[in-house]
Amino acid sequence: MSKVSDQPLVSVIIPMHNESDNIELTLSTLQKQTYDNIQLIIVDDCSDDNSFKIAENCIGDINGDHLLLENQTNLGQSFSRNRGAMHADGKYIVFHDADDLSTPDRLTKQVEFLEANPTVGVVGGAYFYINPNRNQCEVKVRPTDDESIRSGMARECMINLGTAMFRREALFETSIFKSYNVEGYELIVNVGKNWSFANLRDPIYLYQINKGSRSQQKQLKKKVIIAYRSYQAIKKLDLSYWNLPLQIGWLIYMTAPNPVKTMIRKLFSPTKERPLSEDEKDLIRKLTDYQ
Repeated sequence: MSKVSDQPLVSVIIPMHNESDNIELTLSTLQKQTYDNIQLIIVDDCSDDNSFKIAENCIGDINGDHLLLENQTNLGQSFSRNRGAMHADGKYIVFHDADDLSTPDRLTKQVEFLEANPTVGVVGGAYFYINPNRNQCEVKVRPTDDESIRSGMARECMINLGTAMFRREALFETSIFKSYNVEGYELIVNVGKNWSFANLRDPIYLYQINKGSRSQQKQLKKKVIIAYRSYQAIKKLDLSYWNLPLQIGWLIYMTAPNPVKTMIRKLFSPTKERPLSEDEKDLIRKLTDYQ
């Protein structure tokens, strides 16, 4: 391991609202990173539980210069992420959800990749996907090369925001988060106007869906916004407009039974799904078994 002073600083921004059940575990996976030079910036979005106090206690035990900011009113994730970014000192920047987890070598792998590939503005990776509502526990794998990621952006966001590490100059060439719905898709499209995309092959993040189904109205709104983000990607990245009719498949997806949903994902999504290996199951157990 190199000395901390020899490592580029990575700023990890964590927006948080009422995450008292999750934030301690999330911070533990960041504390256990094999990469040392980390700046944590937690932005509490006016929580009314004890999230702030838990986060305050946790970062006091983590080496480094970290920040805990507090919004006086609830302003949403986009505002909180932007506020955190304004305080970030890192060469590389990560936006990490307060209820998700990172694998121990996640930051090391991404910094090494960006240091070796100076034209890449954002690198993501495969990720573990856990959805108790559909009894899913699998690995989501996306293309790793710029050309495949770029063409896939016409259908869906090909870099999961939680897995993304941004090069500082690439991030700040954009307006960062401009919207409040499916905002990560829009941001990554904007980065891709001047920079290359990449994903790591290995799973580096554990993305969890909370129990309880969303209303159909909210699902419809999200799918309509995704269709608009697809249009933005097509326009800004100079992709084929023939991709737009494929968005109809995602509207059907909302009300389809699980076997049909699986078929639609295979037909319309460039994202591949595979079962977990035994080693990956063991890794997930270790990540979630915080003592």
